[in-house]
Amino acid sequence: MRAIDRPLRLLGEASYSVYLIHPIVFTAMMMTSAASWPLVAKLSFAILSTLVIAWGTYWFWERPFMRAGDRVSHRIAAT
Repeated sequence: MRAIDRPLRLLGEASYSVYLIHPIVFTAMMMTSAASWPLVAKLSFAILSTLVIAWGTYWFWERPFMRAGDRVSHRIAAT
């Protein structure tokens, strides 16, 4: 396994969370004092924040619901 495989797999798994979280992070950045930061700092912070929050959302919110859905669908299929 190459070194890039794991980060890209994690990004792929959390991509829906990234899609949902990025406008919230962008809006928060524009509403705070971060608006006076240099562009590179704003972009770096926004990307890093989006990825960290999206990963946490995926891990602690999406995954438990996916597992619950799997359990329910297996029970339905067994009947």
